Parts: sequence; structure tokens; C-alpha cells
Amino acid sequence: MSFALYLRWKINGEYLDSQELAKALKAADAKVQDKIFRNMTESAAGMLKEDMEYLGPIRLGEAERSQHTIVAVIRHMEDTGKIVIPRAIEKKLASPQLPC
Repeated sequence: MSFALYLRWKINGEYLDSQELAKALKAADAKVQDKIFRNMTESAAGMLKEDMEYLGPIRLGEAERSQHTIVAVIRHMEDTGKIVIPRAIEKKLASPQLPC
């Protein structure tokens, strides 16, 4: 059994169980997985990949529930001002086009 299964990721003060992240990533697109792994330390990414392998096959519904849990944590962090998620409309308002 992987030691990493017992870890909890602390993201801006919010805790996320590593099993939730591993389950969510099992059903995620390879580009999404790569983006997550590139933003982690090499050892943390290695432990998470190990957790994903240890889980074996999981039901799609289980992976989707984990994805929803992660989205809920992210939305809570945004609502409480711990993170800012830029939106396309905000980018347009923040950087107006200069006339040529």
C-alpha cells in the first residue's frame, strides 16, 4: 500500500485527500494530468502517479464524484478570496485593445 494514500494535500489552507485527486485524475485527459504533474514537485507527482496505479480500475462515476469534490474545493477557495480565477470576460476588461 502506498504511503501517499494517507497524505492530504494542503492547497491555500484547504485540505484535499490524495485519494480524491488520484481518482479524479484517473478519468482526466492526459493534458490535464500533465498540467497537474508539472505544477507539483517531482516527488509529489511521483507519489500521486503511484497512488493512481495502486487504485487500479475505478468506475467512471467514482472518478467524476472526485472531480466534483475538487471543483467544490476550488470554488470555495475562490468564494472566500483565497484564489482568483481569471475569466475570459475579465481579461478583455482588464486589457483593453489599443487603437492602431
